[in-house]
Amino acid sequence: PTLANVLQLEVSKSWLPHLPGLEKLNQSLDSLREYAFSRWGLVLLKPGISLLEPELGLYRILVRGMEVFRADGEPSQHEWERLIESARETVDLYRTELIDDGATRRALDCVEKQIPDLVTGVVPSTVSLTQLTAVLRGLLREGVTTRHMDVVLQAIADSSGRLGERALLAEVRCALAPAVSASVASGGAIRAVALDPLLDLALAKAEESGSLLGGELLDMVCEEGGKKASGGAVLLASKRARAYLRDIVRVRYPDVTVIAREEVAPRYAIEIVEKIELSDTERREQLLSATLPQEFGQGAR
Repeated sequence: PTLANVLQLEVSKSWLPHLPGLEKLNQSLDSLREYAFSRWGLVLLKPGISLLEPELGLYRILVRGMEVFRADGEPSQHEWERLIESARETVDLYRTELIDDGATRRALDCVEKQIPDLVTGVVPSTVSLTQLTAVLRGLLREGVTTRHMDVVLQAIADSSGRLGERALLAEVRCALAPAVSASVASGGAIRAVALDPLLDLALAKAEESGSLLGGELLDMVCEEGGKKASGGAVLLASKRARAYLRDIVRVRYPDVTVIAREEVAPRYAIEIVEKIELSDTERREQLLSATLPQEFGQGAR
């Protein structure tokens, strides 16, 4: 038995007389690989192509042996172009499933040809290949390209292996600030919903301690953040609070983007369109006493 191709195209046997010539077929598959790299930084092996019984459709697209798309119709040049376009859409939709240690290793091999010391100094000295793949998958999950592998590796090298996976991902995202900003900007501005500084601090503390905020507070942040950012704005937090805020919001609003202020490149302006504020005085005081260090309170007295 052999492992299924990461990306496989199956075409109906009835299409055989209408398929492009071998040269154009290879060009189409190469263009698909080029798209995966230029858009997401994925270094894929050439997709497999095999025959499909006519009763199962005109063509199918499989990711790791699992069907993710099927189409019916009549064989034609137009349908072949539609198949390749559907394959590109599949790369976009299933990008996190397409990254694995093999793809990471191929990307590293490309960098190693030009900066060998950087690669060998990071993998496996600072992080394992699998840990690096997890960081790349975290980027892809939130729509950030992994194409700039040299920047990713340098950020990891600068951390000297002192950070956990979530904190490491935060450092890498900051290093990729131009790419993160470009993915959410409109012209030279980023429309954002800002978080109350006290809420931001509370989320950062919860992230660092691994604790949970109160249920009512979580619901408020989730609902206000999700609704106010649903018009195309991003949620804006500090680097320390971003991951926790993203985890809260994506449960109900998976399409809302959360970025950190440290991830905004200098060329982009931040346009605050809404704020998530904690207006209840009693709740602010409770959160303040629970969030600020005990020594601070003692000093204040």
